[in-house]
Amino acid sequence: MKAIDSTGIIKKDIQVREGNDKQAILKEAVDRSLIGYDYHRENMERAERNLLYIAGEQYTQEELREKELDNRIAMTFNKLPQFINKVTGSQRSTVQTIKITPTGRSIGKEEPKMETGQAREAPLSDILTDVVREIEYSSNAKSHYKTAFKHALEGGFGWLRVLTEYQEDGFDLDIKIAGQRDRWSVIVDPKAVEQDMSDMNWCFISERISIKEFEKRYKGKSHEALPGSDTQRYSTFWGEDDTVTVTEYFRREPITKEIILMSDGKTYDAEDVDPLMEQLAEQGIEEQDRRKVQSHKVIWCKISQGDILEEEIEFPTTTIPVVPVMGREIDFRGKRVLKGLIDDGIDAQIALNRMRSSAIERIDASPLAPFIASDKAIEGYENMWADANTVRYSTLVYRKGEERPTREQGSTIPTAELQVTSVLDNDMKASIGMFNASLGETSNEISGKAIKARQQESDVGTYEFIDNYENAIRRVGLLVTEMIPKVYDTERILRIRGADGMTDTIEINKVIQDPNTGDEVVINALDHGKYTVVIGVGASYETKAEQNAEQILDLMKVNPQVSQVGSDLLVKNLDFADSDVLSSRLERMIPKEFLSKQKQEELAKDAPEPQPSPEQIEAQAEQKKSELEMQKLQMELEAKTRIEEIKLETAQVNLQIKREELQNKANEDHRNMVGREEDRKDKQVEGIMAQIKNSKSKTSE
Repeated sequence: MKAIDSTGIIKKDIQVREGNDKQAILKEAVDRSLIGYDYHRENMERAERNLLYIAGEQYTQEELREKELDNRIAMTFNKLPQFINKVTGSQRSTVQTIKITPTGRSIGKEEPKMETGQAREAPLSDILTDVVREIEYSSNAKSHYKTAFKHALEGGFGWLRVLTEYQEDGFDLDIKIAGQRDRWSVIVDPKAVEQDMSDMNWCFISERISIKEFEKRYKGKSHEALPGSDTQRYSTFWGEDDTVTVTEYFRREPITKEIILMSDGKTYDAEDVDPLMEQLAEQGIEEQDRRKVQSHKVIWCKISQGDILEEEIEFPTTTIPVVPVMGREIDFRGKRVLKGLIDDGIDAQIALNRMRSSAIERIDASPLAPFIASDKAIEGYENMWADANTVRYSTLVYRKGEERPTREQGSTIPTAELQVTSVLDNDMKASIGMFNASLGETSNEISGKAIKARQQESDVGTYEFIDNYENAIRRVGLLVTEMIPKVYDTERILRIRGADGMTDTIEINKVIQDPNTGDEVVINALDHGKYTVVIGVGASYETKAEQNAEQILDLMKVNPQVSQVGSDLLVKNLDFADSDVLSSRLERMIPKEFLSKQKQEELAKDAPEPQPSPEQIEAQAEQKKSELEMQKLQMELEAKTRIEEIKLETAQVNLQIKREELQNKANEDHRNMVGREEDRKDKQVEGIMAQIKNSKSKTSE
């Protein structure tokens, strides 16, 4: 292997990538991997050594062979895991919660509110907090947090990551929080200076597989080194004789983008808003300012040292979504040295094993306490006295008249070794920073206050781990918050989860028609304003509820009046079936003056109609009677009016009939007169015709 300088970094500069073709990207990745692997190798080796000691392998193979050849004892009295377990137990008894709050220009402005599926209205920051909580729950993030924290205690570092995943039954993406059980598989940019490494420019998450498995997974892809590359000279990162390293490769590249400040007070990317300027102007939203800013984009791909196995994807964050959970950090000779909880106690553990093994060897090698007796005293009972040190006889018999046998003093306890082990035990606790009280052991503290003070002293000694862990959780929250509006950007229904574990839903990016303009608008979008993350630390919801119930109960014992106004709160914090139902019923029994205005309004909406008093019932009856009498009079009046109307209508109908009859009679008379007149005229014509006929007859004669 090539010699390295005092900082542990091979003197080989990373080449600036020229172009974006496959060869350039792979060359850059290989160069970076070698730098990162050599930089972090010492931390990885230290973590591996720690795990061996924690697992109980506290002798080298050479030491074990030597002791076996010399027929000596090599015992292990492993006290290191108890320190790890104490801190992990303390961490698991508390809960780190991610809470979203407005930041930047969003501070001081009224947040948009959203209505959930259960008709609960909440500001956007609360909705985002509930979305993150559901992402944690569905990802089993608490388990990943615990594993990464334990890794940091054991070896100085652990890893978390944020990624996206398609739903099993659709094409919607979900955000997931994951851990990395193989802590040695992550290699990050050594030039990152932030504690959470949010400024890293590249990262590898690798997997070592056989060549046969590689050829099955990635048919047609190469695992051979690039022409001219000599990676095996520097490390075995990219594989050995029969193995291949396949790695996820993240890189962060700088970009320049233009942002626009609009008259609605919001800032947008120019490439998103420029095509919509006319539509925004119609809504009265105009550009106020624009400028160029420097940002980053994150690119992901999967590679071997000689090929790109899965094509590049732009990840929806501006920083690499890999989060370290750090142990103790020391900057030494230009390097970040990472140490776990028990690093400084290992020497004391090794010495303790040797001292106790030596003490046991001395005790074991010492002869058993013998009996001194004359041959005549035990004559006839030799077998019994021969087994006296191994068999529990109720009676040892010797010959009467002879001197009684006596036992010689046994081997002395090796006090020097045992005293040294006691000192080493205390040295181990002091070097780690944890003492008897914090480990559950009895010490010289008597009062509860003194015990608590010593426990706090131990907590301070390990607080660096807790603080780094909280920083990691906050970093996860920031990544998820940045990803939410980019991943959840389609119309869909999201499940959200409250602090009490109860679930609800929110319909996001719903397209509706504006009743005023008729334009389509999107409501319940999750991309309003800028938000940051704060971490809340405390007991879990269940533990808090139990503590609250105990404190309320203690107050009730001291001041019974508390039970009159706080019984609902006591029941609410108790864990039994239908406790919420009983709490709601008790809440309605509390005088209104002890409730907030908001609670009074909520109860008023759901309150049943009040039962009337006897006087009110009598008054209501009288009123009802009066109303009935009025209704009767009204009905009689309406009936009389209707009768008169009917009479009038009948008279009008009769008059009309009479008129029609007279008209019909007149018409009939007219027709008769016309008929008679026609008959008269016909007779006249007939008479005239007869006269003419008679006249013609006479003439012919």
